[in-house]
Amino acid sequence: MRARRVAMRNYVRRIALKAGQLVQRVRLRGVPRLLYVTGPFVIGNGLRVVDTVSGVKITADVRDYPSCMMIYGRYAPEVVTILKFLINLGDSVVDVGAHLGYITSNMATMVGPAGAVHSLEPDPQALMQVEMTIKANDHHWVRVFGLAAGDREGELRFTPLRHSAGLRRWHGPTTRTCRRSV
Repeated sequence: MRARRVAMRNYVRRIALKAGQLVQRVRLRGVPRLLYVTGPFVIGNGLRVVDTVSGVKITADVRDYPSCMMIYGRYAPEVVTILKFLINLGDSVVDVGAHLGYITSNMATMVGPAGAVHSLEPDPQALMQVEMTIKANDHHWVRVFGLAAGDREGELRFTPLRHSAGLRRWHGPTTRTCRRSV
C-alpha cells in the first residue's frame, strides 16, 4: 500500500511540474496561491531536494512560500531571464545573499563547469540549504561562503530567519563576518 502511495505522489508531482511549466509565464491572480496550497500534497512536507520547473534542483520546504515559488518558476523569473542575457559559458559570477541557492544554481547552469560561481549566504540555515542544493545539482564549480557582504571589513550583527513548523520566524541575533574580498 505504501509503494502505491509513493507511486501516486510521484505521478502527481510530475503532473504538477508540467502544469508549473505551462503556467510559468502566465500571470493570473491566484495561480501562485493555488500552487502554494497544493504544494504539501504534491511534494510533501519538510525539507527535501525538489526538481524545479527551471530544471535545477533546490533544497526546500514547500510550506515556505518563496521556496514553493522557486519550484514552480514563479520566484524572480525576470531576474533569471536577465541573467540568461548577461551570463555566458565560462564566466565567473557572484551571488550575494544566495538564500536557498535557486539563483546560484541557475547561474551555475549558465556558466557551466568551465565557469565559476561564488555564492555568499550569512544565514546558517539558508547556508545549509544552499550547500545541499549545490550538491544535489552536482555543481562542483560553485563555491559557497558563509559570509555577509559589506562595504567594509568587520562583523555584522543580524537576525536570521529560521524554519519552525514550515513558517519562517525570527530567532535571536547572530554575528557574521563581512570581508572585502573572498
